[in-house]
Amino acid sequence: SIRRQRQMCIRDRLSLREEIAKNMAKLSEQGFDVMSDVVSDAVSDVDESRFTHRTPLTPLQETQLSLIIKEATTNILRHSKGNQVTLTLQCTNDILNLVIADNGNSRCKTEGNGVQGIRERAELINATVEFEWGSPTVLTLQLPLLAKHNSSEPSA
Repeated sequence: SIRRQRQMCIRDRLSLREEIAKNMAKLSEQGFDVMSDVVSDAVSDVDESRFTHRTPLTPLQETQLSLIIKEATTNILRHSKGNQVTLTLQCTNDILNLVIADNGNSRCKTEGNGVQGIRERAELINATVEFEWGSPTVLTLQLPLLAKHNSSEPSA
């Protein structure tokens, strides 16, 4: 159930920063030229005072994003015929944008369990995800970052 997954995520939180580093290293070890652009505001170990209208990722969001990156890496290793991977993670206008692209020439006729799992994980955290198949193959995920609710403020 979703409630159980949320409880597990809080207990077994994955570090997004560590997961990105681990998966980019894995791709590099397999011969991929890896480029990543990760804006520090997009990961959990940031100073919350720097945020205006958004809050750092929840444990559920961070864990699901980590697992999405892990699955995307697995798919690239299994299916990409390319040799370059780019990962970009940025926050723009209170939306976290994740883009993973490889220069392989993937033609997806039917989506397998990995892609379906990515879609389900994105849905669990209210993110949208799109895939562009071909050369390049691109995964684009957008996650709205909700304003922090301050319980000391009166309700309107």
